Amino acid sequence: METQNTKQHILISAINAIEKYGLANLTTRLIAEEAGVNNAALHYYFGTKEQLVTAALNQTTLHMLEDTKEIVQSDAPIEERLRGVLVYLLDGIYQFPNIIRAHMIRPLFYEERQGDLLNLLESWIELTADAVQPYLAPHKKPLVRMHLNMILSQILMTGLINSPATSQIWIDFQNPEIRKDFLSEAIRLILET
Repeated sequence: METQNTKQHILISAINAIEKYGLANLTTRLIAEEAGVNNAALHYYFGTKEQLVTAALNQTTLHMLEDTKEIVQSDAPIEERLRGVLVYLLDGIYQFPNIIRAHMIRPLFYEERQGDLLNLLESWIELTADAVQPYLAPHKKPLVRMHLNMILSQILMTGLINSPATSQIWIDFQNPEIRKDFLSEAIRLILET
């Protein structure tokens, strides 16, 4: 493998390892096994485990924002675009729970990581609010941003604390009726601002 391919392969393997083992159980040995390389290769390309984890989370952030941009800037009616981006998030919290937790837990314990999460949230809200803005009066953008923040917070908190014991506290987005009602209400809240 050439240098860039090896580095990208290790990065993707680190993302897979975070999802498979969770951040709390992640070791360089597990990442190296996932990548099929030795620990020395990890350190050569990324320095420390912390730098590799940061690069992996930055990669997942970039991927999420690119997907969001593609959805919200499509030619579909605005209701379909909003539904699409919210379904994307809802599916993500169940398909990638340990990646979601890694993005959220790190800022809770490491103050210097708070900027990464806040930038991700701000970028997502801005992309989505910009897509909605042509359908609303200009002075409504702050209210749309607030509603998007509330909706995103609910989704992410459900992803962070996702267990059967929390179904009485958090919304069960795996229940098709509840999911349908949540999506309808969220879209109504955003568009009727």
